[in-house]
Amino acid sequence: MSMRLSGLLAAGGLVGAVAIGCSSSSGGTPGNDGGLVRADSGVMHLKTDAASVATPTDDGTTGMACKQDSDCQMAAGVNVCSNAFVTTSRPPSQLWGTPVCIKPLPRTAGTGNCDPTDPMNDPMGQFVHFCDGPDDLTAPGFCLANDVNQPLPNQGVCLPKCTFMNDGTAATGCAKHDACIPFTYILTTGNTVVGVGFCLGSCLTDTDCEDLPAPSGDGGSYHCQTDTGYCTTTPIAKRTKNIGDACSNPATGGDTATGACNCASGATNVGFCTSRCVVGGPACPNNWICDPGEPATLTFTDQANKMTSFPGKATQGAIGICTPACASADAAAPTADASAPAASDAATDGSSAPAPEAGPVAPAAGCPPNATCQAGAVVGSTCTP
Repeated sequence: MSMRLSGLLAAGGLVGAVAIGCSSSSGGTPGNDGGLVRADSGVMHLKTDAASVATPTDDGTTGMACKQDSDCQMAAGVNVCSNAFVTTSRPPSQLWGTPVCIKPLPRTAGTGNCDPTDPMNDPMGQFVHFCDGPDDLTAPGFCLANDVNQPLPNQGVCLPKCTFMNDGTAATGCAKHDACIPFTYILTTGNTVVGVGFCLGSCLTDTDCEDLPAPSGDGGSYHCQTDTGYCTTTPIAKRTKNIGDACSNPATGGDTATGACNCASGATNVGFCTSRCVVGGPACPNNWICDPGEPATLTFTDQANKMTSFPGKATQGAIGICTPACASADAAAPTADASAPAASDAATDGSSAPAPEAGPVAPAAGCPPNATCQAGAVVGSTCTP
């Protein structure tokens, strides 16, 4: 892997047991991601094994915009439209603002619908696998391990795939109102860098929820919960915790699950309250910066241990989290006390409803509680859960 990822999954609602419930179809819990991985070395050259082919259980439609299940069932007849699923964290939300085809989500924690460790296609531990088609870049799905720190056989979730370059241009592959979370990079045999990630909801206003069907039964409508980037019928206008406050995401419960705040947490399940953001989109509060988790330098190692490095640029339109910049000299060292007073106030509204009361925000010069200053990000040194 060659991706610097600072708790983005946790802040994006895929923390702990992503807790996906169903509204009109079967749902499940993909498992505990433990926060996204920070990787310091390169992804090996991608090798596609001759045995890597689509299987009878593949429809090949993952990520395709849809309105109903039948739009997704081309070959195997198993894929479904994502508008039948909602997260069970607070507030309950659609994971994709523009509904897309997905493989049915697993019902039981610790199981999956794809294999993030396929040894047939992982001769060098490349730690990147694809799904709903051949285990290569031609497949429409990206297999995200339930635990990205320790992928286990058949314990992954197939998500819509996006790809991008390392030159700052926009990613491709995500449906209309969805956006790309960068995950890792591949160096092709032609020495071309290809970034790989997966698509999730990325709403900024209520208009970005326009593709979702009208909710049935409650007579409500979808609104954008802007601090998560997800569409919901029950937006939280005022969180009980403020951006910059200490928070946690244990295996059950926690601040993301209860709705106290959008909690970005690391491998120890503690972190700080923050907001999702989009590179090139609206500014983060208090001069915090939008960190998509991409590294400033990409370093790859081939089978002969030859190292090749490339500079990177932030991918426009990529999903990130708002985090303070910090002094690189403080890298890997805690820089702030949880009891330290805030330097200024900023709105902590998570929805596009009327703005709530302002709340304290951690000083941009240091790091919030449960965070350290980490160098090496394409956006500079940032505070990482």
